[in-house]
Amino acid sequence: MLRALRLLERRDKVKLMAVTTFQMLLGLLDIISVGLIGVLTAISVNGIQSKSTTFEILDKIPFIHLNEMTFQQRVGILGGCAASLMIFRTVLSIVISRKILFFLSRRGAQISSSLITKVLGLSLTLVQKNSTQKIVYSVTSGVTSITIGVIGSSAALIADSSLLIFMTAGLFVYDPLMAIITSVIFTGIGYVLYLLMHRRIKALGEKSAELSISSNQQIVEVLSSFRESFVRNRRAYYANNISNVRLELADANAEMSFMPNISKYVLEITLVVGAITIAASQFLTRDAISAISSMTVFMAASTRIAPAVLRIQQGILGIKGSVGSAKPTLQMIEEVMLSPELPNDNSKIDFEHKGFYPRLEVDQLTFSYEREEVLKSLNVAISEGEKIAIVGNSGAGKSTLMDLLIGVLTPNTGSITISGVSPIDAIKQWQGAIAYVPQSIALVDGTIAENIRLGFPVEVISDHQVLRAVESAELSEFVKSLPDGLNTRIGENGSRLSGGQKQRIGIARALVTNPKLIFMDEATSALDNDTEEKISETINKLGDSITVVLIAHRITTIQHANKILYLDQGEIKSFGDIKAVRNDVQVFDTMMRKIKN
Repeated sequence: MLRALRLLERRDKVKLMAVTTFQMLLGLLDIISVGLIGVLTAISVNGIQSKSTTFEILDKIPFIHLNEMTFQQRVGILGGCAASLMIFRTVLSIVISRKILFFLSRRGAQISSSLITKVLGLSLTLVQKNSTQKIVYSVTSGVTSITIGVIGSSAALIADSSLLIFMTAGLFVYDPLMAIITSVIFTGIGYVLYLLMHRRIKALGEKSAELSISSNQQIVEVLSSFRESFVRNRRAYYANNISNVRLELADANAEMSFMPNISKYVLEITLVVGAITIAASQFLTRDAISAISSMTVFMAASTRIAPAVLRIQQGILGIKGSVGSAKPTLQMIEEVMLSPELPNDNSKIDFEHKGFYPRLEVDQLTFSYEREEVLKSLNVAISEGEKIAIVGNSGAGKSTLMDLLIGVLTPNTGSITISGVSPIDAIKQWQGAIAYVPQSIALVDGTIAENIRLGFPVEVISDHQVLRAVESAELSEFVKSLPDGLNTRIGENGSRLSGGQKQRIGIARALVTNPKLIFMDEATSALDNDTEEKISETINKLGDSITVVLIAHRITTIQHANKILYLDQGEIKSFGDIKAVRNDVQVFDTMMRKIKN
């Protein structure tokens, strides 16, 4: 509960405390209404027996002069007051409960937004520690479990607990013996139910969260690898696995939903046993009128006590289950505590990028994944307008170096500067001046134009600018052949496009902001030689003011580079033009000979 409350701002905690306190005070209305019912019963029994009755309580409310009224008037007024107070209390509770739920739901949305912001502020290494589905669950369903399931249920729990305390105190004033018996019965049953079920419900909550994440992960897995699954005949395997996980999840959720019903049925039995016990004790120790009055008061009080005990029991179980369901979210919150704040959203782009100089300096750079050193004391200076190809065998550290250059990873030691500042600061200061094209292009189920201006509104990047990028990426003929042109929808993950078309959309996306520094991670690997040649020529035509850093294997890509940076086991073996690198690195020379031959 305390961990959950830390997610709320101070003013929200004050509001929640104030509303919860008001709900607690509503319990006083129940005490008054039950007391009125007790008086009403005594008057009714005496009235039936044609006896006059004078109660001290009647003397204490002289403004309605009950002692001066007829039997029928007393019954009508007391009954009406008791019923009105109970109804008024119930209506107020409904209104307040609704407001609390809406309040917590909105706060949950804000917490989700804040958590997403924190996750996006993490380094790539930390983000990749968790699966995509776990992150999605943690920032959505997990947050709901905390706000509604833990905080909301706790607020209701406090209000219902205070009602029991007030009601027990009122019964003790009226009849100590009845209050003791009522407290022992309901408290004892509630405690036994708690001991029997609280561990089980928490375990079920954790299991439900794990199964939900696992199920979603497998669905995404088979859909994203549909072709491979088809050829390998693994679709039925996935379908059976997902079915089994969903059945297990259904059983866990069904058991969680049923467990509160156990409390309901046990309390129904407890109410009957309690009524019999109270009746026996009252008729053995008191006269008939007092016994009937006490029985009526007990039954009236039980209409409030039993539901309150049931809500408390269900609330405790709900909190335990929600804590289990929220475990991934609570873990993620701890992980992102020190995440830096994201820069303010600034959609404006200065397409000239004044003041930005596409120069890079890498000084004594080292980087390790956990204990494995991937890059060792790298020193590189890249001047404005140079076209640099990073080459090396698989596992040499090429992609890691690229991630460090674009700022998604942070060096362990050493530094990287772009235009005199860190990559992150350069991105913030000159938005759009730096572009990145990955090997695998992320595409959304939208139009070609939406995918090219991804993340920017049309007010910032116009269709004219999109068309210019389309031409640079050698996509013009393809777009013109489509009935809807730029407004053609490409399907989820570009399902209606070829691999080369996807790659060219990624290149167009990079070029649309008129960048001065372009990073390309095998960005032309899915293109045919002619298209790659045309795009390379386009990039070269951008002028000497454009710097390009790319990871490459294909000879056509390497040949357009001014310099080659050859990596081997995290170290720079050579950095210079093709001739110099061939002289320095025998493996590279052999590779170039084979390609040319």
